[in-house]
Order: sequence, then C-alpha cells, then structure tokens
Amino acid sequence: MGIGRKNWLFVQSVEAGQQAAVLRTLVESAALNFLDPLAYMTSLIEERLRGNEDYDALCTDVWATKHPQAIRRYRQAESEEAIERKAFRRALRRLARQGGGLPKVPELPEILKWLERPDPPDTS
Repeated sequence: MGIGRKNWLFVQSVEAGQQAAVLRTLVESAALNFLDPLAYMTSLIEERLRGNEDYDALCTDVWATKHPQAIRRYRQAESEEAIERKAFRRALRRLARQGGGLPKVPELPEILKWLERPDPPDTS
C-alpha cells in the first residue's frame, strides 16, 4: 500500500517510527476485519488502561464477536460483491481464451456452469 510513504519520512526517531507502525497495523487490522477502527481503538485503549493483559481477547476477530455493533456490514457486502465481480471477470476471460459459446447476456452462474462442462475431445 502506498499510503504513508512520505508521511512517515520525517518521524523524529526510530522508536517513534516503530510506534507509528504499530498504530497503523492496529488500525488496518480493524479495517480488514470490517470493524470501525475508532470503536476498536477506543475499546483497546480503555481495556489496556484498566490493566487487561489478555491480548487474545483484544485481537480483532475475538473482539468483533463481543462487539457486533462495531462491525461495518456494508463493508462486508462491498467485499463480497468485489469477489463476485472478480470471479465473473475471470470467467469471461477464460471463455474468451477457449473461444465462442458465450451466452448473449452472461450471468455468473451460467458462465460457471458452462466452464464446468467436459471439454470436447480434440479431433485435430
């Protein structure tokens, strides 16, 4: 990811750079698990201030099961749609390489069914 390259250029010390990297890792981990990063970081800091050292319970996947209100469902839906679009484009490319037979209005299930059919025997 290209974000932060020049932003971290003028960090004043190696320790500050390492702390910034840890912070960025925690925020990105929350985002990758479809969590609200602000809610996760707030809860994480509060738990650490209380003296909670159960780091396994503070991991994003475990934390998400205890705080379902912080899961950004719309991000999950966007991710699933992106995966479907990618599979659809792959199937179209595969069809183009195999040549012909493409349905007029291709739908992903139809294309996948078409791709699973047995190949005709090579008569050349």
